[in-house]
Amino acid sequence: MNSFLVNRFESLQLRVVLVKVANLFKVENNQSLNLLLMKFSRYLTISVAPLLAGLSLAGQSAMQLGDGAELHYVADAALVYESNLFLTSSRRVSDQHLVFSPGLELKLAEEGAASASLRYQHRFTSYSNNSALNGDFSDFEGRVNFDSGVLLAKGFVTYRELASNTVDANRDGVLLERSVAALGGNARYELSQLTSLGFALDYSDTDYDDPFYTDIKSTSVPVTLFYKVQPKVDMTAGFRYRTTDTSGGFYQSYDFTDTYYFVGAVGELFSPVVYADVSVGYQKRDYKGIGLDAQSASYDITFIYTGSAKATLTAGFSRDYRTSAVGGEAYAFTSAALGGRYMASARIAIDASLVIGESDYEESLRAEDMTIINFGGSYRPNDYLTVRADWSYSDVD
Repeated sequence: MNSFLVNRFESLQLRVVLVKVANLFKVENNQSLNLLLMKFSRYLTISVAPLLAGLSLAGQSAMQLGDGAELHYVADAALVYESNLFLTSSRRVSDQHLVFSPGLELKLAEEGAASASLRYQHRFTSYSNNSALNGDFSDFEGRVNFDSGVLLAKGFVTYRELASNTVDANRDGVLLERSVAALGGNARYELSQLTSLGFALDYSDTDYDDPFYTDIKSTSVPVTLFYKVQPKVDMTAGFRYRTTDTSGGFYQSYDFTDTYYFVGAVGELFSPVVYADVSVGYQKRDYKGIGLDAQSASYDITFIYTGSAKATLTAGFSRDYRTSAVGGEAYAFTSAALGGRYMASARIAIDASLVIGESDYEESLRAEDMTIINFGGSYRPNDYLTVRADWSYSDVD
């Protein structure tokens, strides 16, 4: 069978899959949802299926730029249901929306120990019952990797435009628009056969469109010493210095300096099929210029089960200081998370997650509890196209 017929067959296969997915989600007596599902199926079969055929026909590469550089077409499409769209505790509003994110990705082939990539996508959203929330947003990401055998380093820069609420910053009937710019990286240098030194930089700048909310800039610099106690297990000890600067907003806001001292371990601690990354320590947050401070135990614990070729399970527990966009208040956020991913085939994946969290504020009696459950599935025919369906339940008190 020639390549044109193969691509045409794959396109028709995708159309059949999309129609079946839409039919599975149909709900009796819910005309708006069913109309959105019909629109989703029709939109993807018109826009995404031909794109899939085009990617295959072009060898999954839009343009060869020479010297190993390739420019690719990329696209993500999703149907998302949210039970608490605005993440408020007073009134729960559910809705479903379509997301379509076409774009381009520039990949630079490895030259020696280095590789790099740039990716831009423009995200379009369309809501079923709240059309005033429809919008379009920009996503940019750049990454670089270097591995010489002695030095392992990674760097990134991202820019995202968001329209969503968070547990600490939300308003009924409104999705908060903001831009989030971030850059950073991490490196690990081998000092000897048993010891290595890791260091990182993480900078983020969150700028809200609504002047009522506080803009937040944060710079974090952790340093970690690794000592190998077994072939695949390292003990760790380290220090993290972090500054947080706030500006704007309706209420008085604060600036902070955090110091975090920790010990831990990383690697196959309990079993060859369980990867663990554990850090536990003490953290102090100083309020700049006003002589106040707060202290707390902090930790970041992650377990990943990799014993199955098709299934991956994760569990995580964490506690850290955060800064709210409402008045720049400091709060300790404690959370537990469970997640799983099952590869039904090389192209189809099913995933689910549960997150339970608690926010305790330092300057007030304000407190928040949250439970978020996500369930979804994805179809990824190649590295440049992803089609998803997601269901999300959120409860905030």
